[in-house]
Amino acid sequence: YSPGFSMKFGFGCVDISSKIPLRMDGYVERTTTSTGVLHPLLSTACVLQDQTHTLVMISVSILGVDQHITKQVKQRVHELFKVPQAYVIINATHTHASYGAARFGDLGGFFVLKDPSADERDYYERLPHKIVESVSLAFENLEAGSVAYFQQQITGVASNRVNPKAEFNDVATVFYFKDKQDVIKGVWTLFANHPTVLDGDNLKVTDDFIAYYHDALQPHYPQAKLMYLQGCAGDISTRYVKSESSVAQAQKLGDHFAQQIADAKPSMVPVHRIVSIKSEPIHFQTRTFQEPEVIQNQLALAKKTFEAAQQAKLDRHTLRSLYVTYQGLEMLALMHEQVNVDIISASMSLIQFDSLIIITTPTETFSSIDLEIQRLCPLKQVVVLGYTNGYVGYLVDHDNMDNDACYERHMMVIKKDSYKEVLKISKQWLKKGMC
Repeated sequence: YSPGFSMKFGFGCVDISSKIPLRMDGYVERTTTSTGVLHPLLSTACVLQDQTHTLVMISVSILGVDQHITKQVKQRVHELFKVPQAYVIINATHTHASYGAARFGDLGGFFVLKDPSADERDYYERLPHKIVESVSLAFENLEAGSVAYFQQQITGVASNRVNPKAEFNDVATVFYFKDKQDVIKGVWTLFANHPTVLDGDNLKVTDDFIAYYHDALQPHYPQAKLMYLQGCAGDISTRYVKSESSVAQAQKLGDHFAQQIADAKPSMVPVHRIVSIKSEPIHFQTRTFQEPEVIQNQLALAKKTFEAAQQAKLDRHTLRSLYVTYQGLEMLALMHEQVNVDIISASMSLIQFDSLIIITTPTETFSSIDLEIQRLCPLKQVVVLGYTNGYVGYLVDHDNMDNDACYERHMMVIKKDSYKEVLKISKQWLKKGMC
């Protein structure tokens, strides 16, 4: 460590796009294979060290990282670099324009990709090796420098898609990693927003608006590796800010996001050390399903209602809401057939810096749960990530479990009060003298 520089960091990036067309993830009606690459899908890793801890943070351009891949990556990074497995954090950007073969699923036998081809199996088997390769590159690029962050409210990019008038987390947390010459060599953006500007008609892989955000941000930091860490976006998307589902719209929102970060005049908060890193297993009980005929009747009604709305040419927001309700019930029917366990296990993590704490969840966490966790610690900034170190599906809050407009409740694999387990672990951590 150099005098005056208490931190080291390094970034590594690997293209995880397939050269062979594969089935895509994110929309059940999309059954054909990909037709090309709009933006390369990436595994981007950052190694961050102080004199006590080594944190490995990884962002992967997929919909969700399952437990099997999580375990492989953690174990291999530990073997290669002697990093404790609890110090390896893998976050999925949650793009709905990645490959289904990136997550075969581990929700108690609920496999996301049915009847995988040899090419899809090969992609799945190679993916953890590519993620580890990005970590290796990050270790090779380690250098002394400084780290600081700021927070910026973002407008016109995200909305609460269940209730456009409801409160949601619209704050981006941005980390700058500077070398000894004060050049920004890396940027983390922690923000909650579903990358679903593009819909099921899109057949090219991409990180959606995130890719355009990075494209627009890169000229401001030409030597930096850019890394997006997805927050609690369970009920946050671009639904009420986009005018259409198109490449032009994804670029417009990405550009608008980047401009707000580039124009910010922030009060930077320095990060001098990693105070602690913790990991805790979390166990969710699977839900009790209704009888199959009840689910099928609900599904038939939802389909009929959606098709009638299409015929009547109702507005796009109504059509989207009715469609995702139908989609949710389709997924519910599949889950009823395939989920065959009582408990689904994953883990949560905590990374404590000087004045900021990052908590990770393996779920598509609703924004109100995110905000409730933040309020547990009024003396420090708390940022909550979803889609991390496993994929357990939606975590709907108490108020929306009986909300007919909330299709996400149909798609929950776990019991409706599962948010209590996430809050319980968060409270245990945050009340132990940290706040």
